[in-house]
Amino acid sequence: MYCHRVGTTVNLVSAGGSRVISASAAQNQVEPPATRKTTAANNVLLTKKRRQPTKDQETNTLPVAEPVTEARRQLELEVQALLRKEKEKESKWIRQGDIPKNIVFVESKEQLKKLVMQNVHAAVVVDFFSAECHACKSMWPKIKQLAEQNESVLFAKINTSEPGMAEIADGLNVSKLPWFLVFQGEGDMVASFTANLKTFNVLRTEVSLAKERAEESCCC
Repeated sequence: MYCHRVGTTVNLVSAGGSRVISASAAQNQVEPPATRKTTAANNVLLTKKRRQPTKDQETNTLPVAEPVTEARRQLELEVQALLRKEKEKESKWIRQGDIPKNIVFVESKEQLKKLVMQNVHAAVVVDFFSAECHACKSMWPKIKQLAEQNESVLFAKINTSEPGMAEIADGLNVSKLPWFLVFQGEGDMVASFTANLKTFNVLRTEVSLAKERAEESCCC
């Protein structure tokens, strides 16, 4: 093979004399750079069209509370009054019937402290209850009977539904209702327990034990 130059064209000729290819033709046969086809997905990425806000987003409005009408306000007052009457009705059982003299209702922390620390009784049984407690209500007649049978023992009832009374219960680790604490001497707690109608004998036994301890201390 040898080169044969013709003008600006160089022909490559084989030994047999046939032209193989010219340099200019070889240059012309170089493939043009590939053109990138733009797809629909590319169009979305390139343009990055912003989504149009919805009507709610454009207005960006918040729900407006309906004005309270006089009729609605009156209805709310009537409902509140009805609820108060129901609560008072539920709590009436506490004051119903004859209450023994050795049963008192504690109305403040100071009163409880005075009853416990300046104790002149054989024992002070503190009874934590609430008006809504069904177990407390069912035990109430038996507690009054027990108080009548043990006049030397003071029964101090604390209604945890009253303002400030729940804090007293929390401070004395009262975990459920009804709950009983027995104090003797100058504020010494000798028993802390719960009881219900089925286990009422637990309370009766603690009262008897407290009386026995008081009698023993007097004899000494």
